[in-house]
Amino acid sequence: MIRRHLRAVIRRHLPGVLVLTFLLVFFERSFAFQGWTWQNPLPQGNNLYGVFFLNPDTGFVVGGEGIIMRTDDGGQTWTPQTSGTTNFLRGAYFTSANRGIVIGIQGTILLTTDGGLTWESEDIDTHDSIRGVSFVDANIGTVVGEDGIIFRTTDGGVTWKPQKSGTSKWLRAVSFIDRDDGVAVGSGGVIVRTTNAGETWESRESGTEEELLGVSYTTENVVVAVGRDGLVLRSVDGGVNWTPQVTGTTRALRDVFFTHADTGTAVGSRGVILRTNDGGQTWVQQHDARDHDAELRSVQFLNSQTGFVVGFHGTFLRTDDGGDTWVNLTKGTIENLNAIAYWDTTNAFVIGNNGMILKTGDHGRNWASLNSGTQNDLNGIFIIDSSHSVVVGEAGTILTTVNAGVEWNNQTSGTTRNLNDIQFTNGLAGAAVGDSGTIVRTSTGGLTWMNVNSHTNANLRHVHFSDGNTGTIVGSSGTILRTLSAGGLWSAQNSGTTVDLNGVFFINDRKGFAVGNGGLILMTTNGGSSWTPVQSGTEYDLLCVDFYTSTRGIIIGGNEVEEEGGIILRTQDSGLSWSRESSGTFKDLVDVAVLSDFTATIVGESGAILMKRDFDTVVGVAEPPQPASFALFPNFPNPFNISTIIRYELRDFASVRLAVYNLLGQRIRTLVDAAQPVGSYRVEWDGKNEVGEIVPTGVYFCRLETPGPGTVQTIKMILLK
Repeated sequence: MIRRHLRAVIRRHLPGVLVLTFLLVFFERSFAFQGWTWQNPLPQGNNLYGVFFLNPDTGFVVGGEGIIMRTDDGGQTWTPQTSGTTNFLRGAYFTSANRGIVIGIQGTILLTTDGGLTWESEDIDTHDSIRGVSFVDANIGTVVGEDGIIFRTTDGGVTWKPQKSGTSKWLRAVSFIDRDDGVAVGSGGVIVRTTNAGETWESRESGTEEELLGVSYTTENVVVAVGRDGLVLRSVDGGVNWTPQVTGTTRALRDVFFTHADTGTAVGSRGVILRTNDGGQTWVQQHDARDHDAELRSVQFLNSQTGFVVGFHGTFLRTDDGGDTWVNLTKGTIENLNAIAYWDTTNAFVIGNNGMILKTGDHGRNWASLNSGTQNDLNGIFIIDSSHSVVVGEAGTILTTVNAGVEWNNQTSGTTRNLNDIQFTNGLAGAAVGDSGTIVRTSTGGLTWMNVNSHTNANLRHVHFSDGNTGTIVGSSGTILRTLSAGGLWSAQNSGTTVDLNGVFFINDRKGFAVGNGGLILMTTNGGSSWTPVQSGTEYDLLCVDFYTSTRGIIIGGNEVEEEGGIILRTQDSGLSWSRESSGTFKDLVDVAVLSDFTATIVGESGAILMKRDFDTVVGVAEPPQPASFALFPNFPNPFNISTIIRYELRDFASVRLAVYNLLGQRIRTLVDAAQPVGSYRVEWDGKNEVGEIVPTGVYFCRLETPGPGTVQTIKMILLK
């Protein structure tokens, strides 16, 4: 799994924006999400390991988190299938339009007899990972896998009988040319061969200890195997003797497929695609039209012209000219994404590696790539208002925009060290933190910066201000720094750990949480004077923590292991206990933005953008349904520094109260208190209380209510000065 050397875990609004310490019950609605859906890449971003097409239009792909998808238009659109498992699925094989087999880890074998509409788990006497599958007709098939396991079916996959391979090494692939003759290959260069339908398997000398990952018969006598470091072995006597071939690459070759005796294709690491027209003796690397070099895991051709390849990050490639050109039908970036920030409920920026900046104006339905003017990794972002934003990143990069991202201007930070996070305490004053104890401050909205002494050489990962003066920084080796002077002076706190800390969030000036590697959660109730570990129930690295009410919070993270990660933890008791929630992916999750109590967006590794809503009616894009009697819409602008417009709609005649509350739940201004007819309304709030005094910078809530049960809605507003 691709890992960053740091984690940008950023809360990107002014102090208190997400510090919801109010007490009124009507703000304590549940964060009751129903499921996470992909916004990028599309149709999804989990790794794909197997592909099988029945014809140029109809095909299946399988992969991580139990994914099975079907297409009936050649890969333009995909329909998820219900696999009934979250196990990683490693391969697929269809013997007819209706009957197919899918294999996976932990002894997973799934069978469909209705073209993938339903899948049934079949019993097999193993919990080992199954990695390869080959059928010779509708009934007879073989699977191979971990610890040298081999199983054979003679009834189309309903029952499976074990066979003795004679090896304990992992078998990665298997190919049969007829009912009797087959070859399996695997780790340590192992090759086993059968000529009697698997009743016995004999080991053959491969001449290598490199792992072999794919194998395919070209004729009854010619067999080709591929493996790591660009290895291709060829046998012309049915798998008895093997000789290496020149491929011109050192990239791992993961799979190989022959359409007839001469023509074959091999695929592998970093997007390599090789083609042979002489039965595997010579290989030529093909040009393709992809925009990235993903790990490619499986290849299939229907004929000499039409073929399909799948790989990491949901990659699906298609060719209709024998591989001269390959079209990538997966949409969206696969750059690692490090931070997300919304300035209202529809407009947001996402930033990532290699200068990536994405922008949406429709709550993630579409993401447009912006020109950042840099190839440096971007790690943190703060939105000052709808026009002004500041981004920090690798090698001291600081970018500012004053026109909502149309143009980004490079600012002088005064450092060449990586900057990992940024937060502002008002419209002008902010602080960025980075490697080797770097802290830089601005009082000009990000135009100029000055260094601040942190008194540490630790890599500082995340900064959080709970009010205009009080802030906390966390970093490597258990580092925690605290300021009571708006970031002018910082003092060290004792975290009680040497574990790297990646994220911090304070619910108020006393109670806060820090998260770190190895599942570490720390809690303080005295402003950081002391920190106490809290049970997380995981050993995964925790990268970001956020509270969206005084009692409800979320933690996200990942893991070094390729097939583990994508962790989400939730609390409903002010962080005393945390429970795990399925994310639907194993990708590292790096940052989360909670817009309200019914929607949130997470970004992370390999371009992952996930959204969750309470009332999804169309996967990934539906707006939450409004009550029958009225609708309260997001204010604009938000954040604002003079006034903001609040819009609402009445669908019945009703008595209406529209009021503004502070974080303590105290009503500070009543904007409307009257009976009103059906219609649309606009109300301006000028940032003043009932007696005409300008209220302080911070977070406020606008509550619309009418008589009757369930007739209350609330929006969050951010006042800047």
